[in-house]
Amino acid sequence: MVVIPPQKIGNGIRYIIENAQTKCIVISPYLEILEWKEILDAIKNALDRNVIIELYIRNRHNYFNKSVSMLIDMGVNVFVVKNLHAKVYMNERNAIISSLNFVYYSYKRSHELGVFIGNGNIIADIIKYNYTPLLRIAYCISYKINYCISISSIADYFPELFSDLEINQA
Repeated sequence: MVVIPPQKIGNGIRYIIENAQTKCIVISPYLEILEWKEILDAIKNALDRNVIIELYIRNRHNYFNKSVSMLIDMGVNVFVVKNLHAKVYMNERNAIISSLNFVYYSYKRSHELGVFIGNGNIIADIIKYNYTPLLRIAYCISYKINYCISISSIADYFPELFSDLEINQA
């Protein structure tokens, strides 16, 4: 485990994305990356290599912003989680746990702290204690993935879209 200098946390996140072989997971309550060209390029390149990218953000009234929309259009699997506060950026071999939200403004102007983890046992614990529980409570809002949630869950989550639709619970 290595402490990352505040001005290098963004580079570490880019490294995590660029070095993902099959999957990259980003857990951050807040997301605003339209101006973060290096990160957007890394995401695009990872998706071009068929890396699955999962993004977990906090469920709040205005979570669906331009960054979320753009990432869904790119093919990122976006999930929302009630009361999310963790910030974790990980691939199969490495992780960063940081105070930094996935927000360009914070990266450029806030004083943040992060640690880089390359230990497989610690990565396994992050998956066990943070990522796996998220899977049980996260709602997928991406329309480009096949396995997310049932139509009844979508209707429960977006009642304004399905108010006139009767759903069979067979």
